[in-house]
Amino acid sequence: MTDLIVPPRYRTAHIEGVQRYLETGTGPVLGRRIEIAALHKAGHECSVELSISPVTMDGETYFLGFLRDITERKQSEQSLRESEAHFQIIADSSPALMWQANESGELVFVNKRHEDVFGCEVETLHSFGWRRVVHPDDVDAFHSELMRALAARESFKAEARFISASGALLWLHCEGKPRFQEDGALAGYVGVSFDVTEEKSALGALAETQRRLNAVLNNASVAIFLMDANQHCVYMNAAAERLTGFSLHETQGRPLHDVIHHTRPDGSHFPLHECAIDRAFPQNNNQQGEEVFVHKDGRFYPVAFTASPVRDEGSKTVGTIIEVQDISERKRAEEHQRLLVDELNHRVKNTLAIIQSIAQQTFKGEVATAEARAAFEGRLAALAGAHNLLTEQRWESVSIVALVKDALKPFRAGTGRWAIDGTDFQIAPKTAVTLTLAMNELATNAAKYGALTSPEGRVEVSWKIQPIGAEQRLRLYWIERGGPKVTPPSRHGFGTRMLQRALASELGGKVRLDFRAEGLICDVDAPLPGLIA
Repeated sequence: MTDLIVPPRYRTAHIEGVQRYLETGTGPVLGRRIEIAALHKAGHECSVELSISPVTMDGETYFLGFLRDITERKQSEQSLRESEAHFQIIADSSPALMWQANESGELVFVNKRHEDVFGCEVETLHSFGWRRVVHPDDVDAFHSELMRALAARESFKAEARFISASGALLWLHCEGKPRFQEDGALAGYVGVSFDVTEEKSALGALAETQRRLNAVLNNASVAIFLMDANQHCVYMNAAAERLTGFSLHETQGRPLHDVIHHTRPDGSHFPLHECAIDRAFPQNNNQQGEEVFVHKDGRFYPVAFTASPVRDEGSKTVGTIIEVQDISERKRAEEHQRLLVDELNHRVKNTLAIIQSIAQQTFKGEVATAEARAAFEGRLAALAGAHNLLTEQRWESVSIVALVKDALKPFRAGTGRWAIDGTDFQIAPKTAVTLTLAMNELATNAAKYGALTSPEGRVEVSWKIQPIGAEQRLRLYWIERGGPKVTPPSRHGFGTRMLQRALASELGGKVRLDFRAEGLICDVDAPLPGLIA
């Protein structure tokens, strides 16, 4: 047998083993199965399983040997080892975390990538249950997904937080599927995981940045729109929704021009190609100016806008950002200011004309005597008093009671000879100035020639509103009593002309002067609507 099947390299050991048995009765390979190489007749070696048992018959020792050819099995085992080695190389080279777990969820295989991610050697993870590495707050959700996949006998996907060897928090995206034995029992799970910690961190930072940006944009008072390359609205802040009346959902996928800028105030169509706002995209340049938008409820409102192109990293225009501000209040203020300036110019011209008229009538054909100067100063003082009252009311209107009392104030000091009574209402500024001058002329005349020259003299100023048919009229009376006997004047001075012409013209009514012997009566009859502010 030594020369027949024992390869030359084993023959010496074989001979020594037989001799040792003969001398000692023991041998290390006897009674055991060993795998060894045998010599084939063709001269090559083959793998065999060998079992040798000693047998004694008639005092002689024999060796009973059994040989079984295991060449194919060895070849299969070698192929399996090579396959496993190849798989291990592939698995350890993969950027993914490859793993296999048994039916209890204990890890029975992990690749080298786990060392980089978890910071510990692969061997330490073997026999770990997944519950030991998944964050406690994510255990229930992860387990639910595994049970769902198991019940449906299908693959699963889950994202969960894991804990590394150092205690650091990891985010893993896991994909796998359950494995089953031939009898249908669960054999375990196999799958791959991807470290998405950086992506989660970046998404978290992006979400935080987005939250802050939205907080800034939605608290901004300026309306902001973002348009894509098709000039369709893809974003609008809260101020834009309030400004236009439209929500982002109502404007998405539509050109903003077609939503809020499609019609001119005169009702004509406003074509897109004529819109300055939308030219910012094709012209790749900033645009700014003023336009008129259409609200969701159909009303028009003026806006100021700035439209700027949005460019990518290659400086290609990919959209437009538009800032819009409602300037209705500003426009109203500008119009109000223009009206005020026009009104101020008109009033200044009127006031200068009145002063010029007062001066001409006061000094007409006379030398500037002290009396004339006093009359002139009194008329200017009355005019100034009316202006003061109107200024306090912002030149909007003035109370007729306050105006009459203020105009007569220089003549009422220290006397109880006045009776002033009438329904109070607001009168327009121009009318107030004329009425003040009329009161001053009547009071000056009374102080120089009429009731106020006598201690017994009295002056009554009263007015009332009289309905005459569908019209309401103002009746104002100036009545003097107790003064010297009155005679009609031989000529009409400034006061008479001012009362009968200027006052009547301003009020749109009639002014009648009755020079009775017992005292002057001035009767004013004018339509009320023309007086009310």
